[in-house]
Amino acid sequence: MDGAGHYREAENLLAMAVEQQMALATEDPTAGSVVELTHTVARAQVHATLALAAATAPRTDWTADLAAWQDVAAPKPEGQEEQR
Repeated sequence: MDGAGHYREAENLLAMAVEQQMALATEDPTAGSVVELTHTVARAQVHATLALAAATAPRTDWTADLAAWQDVAAPKPEGQEEQR
């Protein structure tokens, strides 16, 4: 997985964590547990850290990664999906 992929996965996991937290807050029986929520947040943090490491790693040619980073990190107009 490249840096942009780690960034995307961190965003997806954080969105999942928000959904889990909302379900726990409303006592939804399908919400899972606080432990599962904690694991989701921890996984998101790992992916975010790996994305940061990839983004700041010294390299001589960013050409290959530039498009992927622009796709994943640039703000998208509402309703527009990112390219994968």
